[in-house]
Amino acid sequence: MSSIITIIEAVVADLTPKPEFIYGFKSWANLKADEKTFPIVILVEPITSNDEFRQGGLVDSSYPIFMLFLDKTELAYTPEEHRIAVDSMRDLRRQFILKLKIAKNSYNEHIFKSITDVKTTDTFNELDANASGVGINFVATPLNSDLICT
Repeated sequence: MSSIITIIEAVVADLTPKPEFIYGFKSWANLKADEKTFPIVILVEPITSNDEFRQGGLVDSSYPIFMLFLDKTELAYTPEEHRIAVDSMRDLRRQFILKLKIAKNSYNEHIFKSITDVKTTDTFNELDANASGVGINFVATPLNSDLICT
């Protein structure tokens, strides 16, 4: 059984350039970001699931996820300088979503039935570390929800 966090962490580790990965409450991630080398990817907890119970005791779950893809910026950056960081994080986010959609388990089966409702929002001067990039919301639905935990 894999956790949604482990799966996302593995996909983030496969990105280029290699961002550092943080997961947890946003306030805790804010503190951890000070110790990291940018770019960083934050999986914001808590993670919830929307569960549909089927016959035979099977459960279909979908997971609304919120993540931040951030690169180091300075408070005094011009809008053009922030845009460079935001655009590079949009590229990293696109790479992440594409890799997440094709992620496979150890049996070479796709992990996710669907990755839907992807919404991206530019964000500037996030966290105490002064980072800009994108926040993304999406819904991940595993192919076999009974084999995934949070």
